[in-house]
Amino acid sequence: MHALPPTTDDRAPLKVSVVVPLYNTGQTLLHGLRSLRAQTMAPTDYEIVYVDDGSTDDTVELLRADIAAHGPVPAVRLLQIENSGWPGRPRNIGTDAARGEYVHYVDDDDWLAPEALERLYARARETDADIVIGRMAGHGRGAPRALFEKPLASSDLRTETVLLGSMTVHKLFRRSFLDRHQLRFAEGRVRLEDHLFTLRAYLLTSRVATVHDYTCYHWVRHTSGQHNISHRPIEPWSYVESVRRVLALLDAPDTRVAPGRHHRRLTANWYGQK
Repeated sequence: MHALPPTTDDRAPLKVSVVVPLYNTGQTLLHGLRSLRAQTMAPTDYEIVYVDDGSTDDTVELLRADIAAHGPVPAVRLLQIENSGWPGRPRNIGTDAARGEYVHYVDDDDWLAPEALERLYARARETDADIVIGRMAGHGRGAPRALFEKPLASSDLRTETVLLGSMTVHKLFRRSFLDRHQLRFAEGRVRLEDHLFTLRAYLLTSRVATVHDYTCYHWVRHTSGQHNISHRPIEPWSYVESVRRVLALLDAPDTRVAPGRHHRRLTANWYGQK
């Protein structure tokens, strides 16, 4: 693995690490990076960790040039790994390298609104949440709505299903929570790897909060599908196997949901929709 050295002291405490997997993103990454540099959170309080999954185009050169052209804050780091073919390993590598109290996962072609990190972090501290979900806007795709109809401070998937409205990983996670439960992304070409991670995280805490009154995350689907792995042709049997892996979490020792109506409602979400 190759890396550019951090642009700030490794020992400096940070509030948030933004982890972004890259692969052949090209110019698109600069739009997202501009949004991350424009955050209202103090630039010394957060960092951006890019993990390139063996890009074969000019993605790395573009990012290196941008890093060289800007000052040392916010810190922008680039880690390079051999191609793994999916975002799971890059996200794991980025999480291991993160120095923030919280980690926020962002995809390489998405962007954050200016106050996103500041509001998400404030909400996390206000509610002592392990996970904070910022309101999302979809561009070329649908985004959750019911989840943000009212503020949530201590939502728990064991008692309600509203959290199922957002199963992607584009959220703020307390780093110590991830470490304590050894929460990792499935690596390799695993369908629904984000659902596997997010469902397990939801079932390991009763403290999930939302920022319901400010659109934090802009979620993009390109019409060509160039930057969206999920647009690749789906092999039905491997997809069904991933659904089974997700559902197995409902009966695993540390994430077990008691049999009954609520268990059936959770199960129906995947078999009924996926």
